Amino acid sequence: MRTGPAHPAQRVSVIVPVYNVQAYVADCLASITAQTHRELEIIVVDDGSTDGSGEVCDRLAARDPRITVVHQANRGLSGARNTGLDHATGDFLALVDGDDILAPEFVAELLADCLEFDADLVVTGLTPFERSAPVFQVDSAREVLGTPEEIERLVTGTPTRWEGPTKLYSSTLFDGLRFREGTLYEDLELCPRVLPRIRRAVVRADRLYGYRQRSGSIMDRTRAGLSPDLIEVLERNIAFTNQHFPPDAARRLRRSFLVHAARSLEYLAPGDAWTASRGFRRAHRLFISRHARSIASDCGLSPAYRGLMLLSGLSTNGFRRAFAVARWSKANLPVTLSRVSSPAARDTTVREGSTALTSGTRPSSPPRAVSFVYRGQLDIERSRIAFLLAAACRAFESVDVVHLSPGLGSDSEALRTFTSGFPGVRSVTTLPAGPRGALDTRRRLSRLLVPDARQVIGVGFSAGPFIPGRLAVWCINGIPEERLLTNDSRGHRLAVQAAWKMAGRVRAGSVVVVSQPMARLAAGRLRPADTLVIPNTVDTDEFRVEAAAAPEFLTYQGGGAPWQGLERLAQVWSALHRQEPHVRFRVISRDPRTQVLADGLPDEAIEFVSADDPREVGAWLTQARLGFLYRAPNLVNEVSWPMKFGEYLAAGVPVVLSRCGWDLEGVVRRHECGMIVRWEDPPERTADLIAGYLHRLGDDRPTGLVSAVAELKHDAWLDKLASRLQRAVEGRAV
Repeated sequence: MRTGPAHPAQRVSVIVPVYNVQAYVADCLASITAQTHRELEIIVVDDGSTDGSGEVCDRLAARDPRITVVHQANRGLSGARNTGLDHATGDFLALVDGDDILAPEFVAELLADCLEFDADLVVTGLTPFERSAPVFQVDSAREVLGTPEEIERLVTGTPTRWEGPTKLYSSTLFDGLRFREGTLYEDLELCPRVLPRIRRAVVRADRLYGYRQRSGSIMDRTRAGLSPDLIEVLERNIAFTNQHFPPDAARRLRRSFLVHAARSLEYLAPGDAWTASRGFRRAHRLFISRHARSIASDCGLSPAYRGLMLLSGLSTNGFRRAFAVARWSKANLPVTLSRVSSPAARDTTVREGSTALTSGTRPSSPPRAVSFVYRGQLDIERSRIAFLLAAACRAFESVDVVHLSPGLGSDSEALRTFTSGFPGVRSVTTLPAGPRGALDTRRRLSRLLVPDARQVIGVGFSAGPFIPGRLAVWCINGIPEERLLTNDSRGHRLAVQAAWKMAGRVRAGSVVVVSQPMARLAAGRLRPADTLVIPNTVDTDEFRVEAAAAPEFLTYQGGGAPWQGLERLAQVWSALHRQEPHVRFRVISRDPRTQVLADGLPDEAIEFVSADDPREVGAWLTQARLGFLYRAPNLVNEVSWPMKFGEYLAAGVPVVLSRCGWDLEGVVRRHECGMIVRWEDPPERTADLIAGYLHRLGDDRPTGLVSAVAELKHDAWLDKLASRLQRAVEGRAV
C-alpha cells in the first residue's frame, strides 16, 4: 500500500451520475473528496432527481471547488455518464455510481498502476455492502495483460470484468465513444468496443470499490427479473465482434456472449423472478436458436454444456431442470464450460506482494450454491440472521433462502426486502412450518430444494427437525427453555422435553452456537458434531457517530421479555436515584413492557425513546454513562449472548452486567470495560456499587472498551464463520 499520492500532477476526472439517491450521495462524494490523490475533477451529473439529490450535490460543491454539478432532464444512467464524459478534461477517468463508496486509496493505487505499467485500464474488485461501511483491503497482487488474447479475458475470463465502475481508464479510450442510451446493460455493450483500444491492462486482486446493495437500485430491480435488453445487447455485441475482430478472436468473444446468456438463465432465481423474466426467456430461446449451429460446433465448450445450451433454445424450464441435475450428478461441481487450456503464463513485471498473480492465473472463485433455511421471526432475530446470511454469501456463489414460518405471521415481503441487500441470494421462499406440520414441511422442503443447493445451512433451534436429511451446518441461537420463563406449566415442560428429543435426532456436520455454555449444552444433548462458538459481534460502523457526546444517561436498550429482569432493574434504578438524585435514566425501546423501569422514578428523571435508524440509536448510546444487561441467573440467560452487549461496546459505553454465568462476564473482566454485580444482592447494595463506579469513572470511559471491541470485531468473526461454512459444506475435516 502506498502512503501518499505518487503522481500528484496527474488529473483524474471522476464522473458521478446521480438519480434519487439523496440518502447516499453525500457519503459517496465524501469518499471521493477524501481520496489520497488530490488532483481530481469531480463531475456530478444530476439526472433529473426528484428527491433533493441535486440540492445536496450543490451544497457539497459550494464547499469543494473540485466538484462541478451538471443538472439535466432525466436521460438514464448512460445519458448521465455521457454528459460527464463530455465535460471531463482529466488524463484518466473513473465512473462512480452515486450511492457507492470508494476506498481512500482507489484513485492513487489504480493511477500508479496505469503509470507504472503504461496501462490504458486498471481494474479492481467490488466490495458489496448494505448499511455498514465497506471494509477495504489494499493488495499488491496484480495481473498484467499485454497481448490481444490476454486483454480479451476481460470479457471471456472468469470472473468477467465488464462492469463500468471498478476501473480507472485512460481518457483516450473514450475518444469518439459513448454509452448507448435507452437500454440496460450499457457496460456490457461498451466492453467489446473498448477492447481493441486497450494496449495494456492491469487486473488487481483487491476490492477497492464499495458497491451498495439496496432496495430499489437498478441491480436490485434487475435481480428481481431479467430484461430482454440483455439479449439485444448480446446480439449487437456478437455482430460487432464478427465485423471488427479477427475470426479466432470473434469466435472466443461470441462464445463468451452465448455463455453469458446461458449463465444468466442458470442463475435466475425460481419463483417470482423466473415468472417476471418471461420476456427475457422468450428472447433467450430465439437467441440460442439463431446461434445453434455455432454452439453445436464450438469445441471450446464441453459437450454437456453445449447440449444444455441447445436445450435452452427449446425450453428454458427444461434447461433449468437439466442443468441442476447435471451439477448434482457431478457432486455439485459446476459443469465444465471450456475444454481449451488457458494460454501459457507470460513472465510479467508484477510489483511486490506475496500473492502476486501472473497471466493465466485467477483467484479461486467461491464454491457452489447452498440453501439457507431458518425458522423464526425476522423482526426478532434480524441482526443474527443478517450476520449468518452475510457469512453464507461470502462463502458461496449462490444462496437460496427459505423461511419456515412458525405460524406467527408471514413476513415474506419483509424478508425479500431484507435479503435484497445480500448479493449472493438468488431466491427467497416462505413455507408454513407450524408445530404440528413437521412431516408435511419436510416433504415440501425436500421438493423445494434445488438439486445444486441440497447442502443446507439450518438456522434456529427449531429449524433442525423440519429439515430433511443431514444438515451441513446447524446454527443455534436460543433454546426452547425460553418458553418456561413465561409459563412453567407441566404442558410447557413436556413441550421443552419433546423439542430437545426431536433436536437430538437431527444430524449435522457442524453446529454453530453463540456461547461456550451453549456449546457445552449442545454437546450433552445433541448428536456429536464439530462445534464452533461465534458470539454476537460488534459492528462499529453501524453504531458509530462522528463525535461522542458527554456521557449523561444511565441507559437500558432492549425489550421487556420476562428473562430480562426489568422489575429487579427498576428497583436498582429507584435506589440509585435516591442516592444520586441528579442521575438521569434513558430507555431505548418500543416495547411497552419496559415502562416498568419508570417505577419509583420522577418523570423528569427518565425518558423513553425509540428509532429504526441505527445511527440515531448510536447517537443516543454515545450519551450513555452506563449500559445495563441485568438478568436473572438461569439456563436461558447463561447460554445467551445479547446483541445489545456489542452495541453498547461499539458506542463506547461501559456495561453493567448481572452475574449469571454467561460468557459476557469474561469479556468485561478481561478488558475492564464495565462492572459485574450480583443478582441476589439487595437493590440498595447494587445501587451503592454502581454509584461508586460512576464516581471513579467521572467523565472518562474505560480504556478497555477499545480492546473489547477489537476482540469482537464483526469482520474477523465473519471471515472465520465463512471459512467454516465452506469446509463443512465441502465435507472436509474441520
